Amino acid sequence: VACGIGVGGSAANEVAGEEPEVLAAAEWLLTLGADVNAVDANGETAMHGAALKNLPRVVQFLADHGARIEVWNRKNRYGWTPLLLAQGHRPGNFKPSFETVDAVQRLMTAAGVAVPAASTEPPPLPDPSSAWTQANRSNAPSSRRTVVDGIGFARVDGKELKLDLHLPTGPRRGLLIVWVHGGAWRSGSRAGMPLGRLVEEGYAVASVDYRLSTEAKFPAQIHDLKAAIRFLRANGSRWQLTNPPIVIAGDSAGAHLAALVGVSNGHPELEGAVGEDRSQRSEVQGIISFYGASDLTTILEQSTAFGLGVRIPALELLLGGHPNNTVSLARLASPVFHVDRNDPPLLLLHGDQDPQMPLQQSEALNEAYRQAGASVVFEVVRGAVHGGPIFYDEERMGRVRKFLKEKF
Repeated sequence: VACGIGVGGSAANEVAGEEPEVLAAAEWLLTLGADVNAVDANGETAMHGAALKNLPRVVQFLADHGARIEVWNRKNRYGWTPLLLAQGHRPGNFKPSFETVDAVQRLMTAAGVAVPAASTEPPPLPDPSSAWTQANRSNAPSSRRTVVDGIGFARVDGKELKLDLHLPTGPRRGLLIVWVHGGAWRSGSRAGMPLGRLVEEGYAVASVDYRLSTEAKFPAQIHDLKAAIRFLRANGSRWQLTNPPIVIAGDSAGAHLAALVGVSNGHPELEGAVGEDRSQRSEVQGIISFYGASDLTTILEQSTAFGLGVRIPALELLLGGHPNNTVSLARLASPVFHVDRNDPPLLLLHGDQDPQMPLQQSEALNEAYRQAGASVVFEVVRGAVHGGPIFYDEERMGRVRKFLKEKF
């Protein structure tokens, strides 16, 4: 059940849907006869998956539909119970979800099970060769990188926007990558940065937060990201980043935003006036898109039934209405309509089995680049769906390294 509803996977900074979609998928699976008390080879249940992905309503849903505490309140092969997972004790993200912790603890108390005191130390990490560790190693401790977190780069609408700076402890390569997280434009955070391997190899990475669509409509997200780039240009010398070439990268919704930032330099409606470094340039020298959108005017007609269930509400929240009813704004938000021959080099990676973001979206951006005579590399990842460790494995990171070395 956990794998089927997408809450037990290890996709970097991406889930199968927001909590309402996960609930709907779980209910559908149960009508098909799925066992809510199934235990997989790793000793994990659906409750482990719900706790891992910080989904308190799913925790309660599973309990309401027969998830037995004597089955799920156990350690998986890595030594983690659902409560430990909710408390943040796993590689990749050590921040607790207090709502999920509360949901799990309520179930334990109702069943008469003692709630253990919160541990201040995470359990041992799994085998470093495992798929889990390889997919989540970006935020795990390492002597080869350091993180300066919570750097404020702008204040807007009473909110301070922040970024985390991931810096190699050894020699640097003279290039800065700006990472934009995914999450259907309405969720996610800078904490989910999957490029730890590149940091260890000398690349500095700034993982940036932006106003989510639940806080502000488009183009606020682009204004925030351009403000972050201007801030880094103005203040990078504080971290020995003196005017380096900047490559913007992201996954899913973050890839869409990254591409749009990359191809819209100087656009009067997209530059914005966020931040105090407006005299600085906001252009970038490269773009890396992991399974992102490129044309919001066509994405729905290309989508699967599942994809429509995810994308329609997400786009309505982002644009303030259905794309068919906000055509001019949807075009403004679509990278394909901004491409010209002067745009920076682009690397596209997209799975050919993606049920959530149509492959045609990357195909369209690839074609727009080729028609304009701009530099583009497009790799279709055979058998890959939406996100997952495959996009950050050694082969795909090899493609990224090659792109960076050839272009910079």
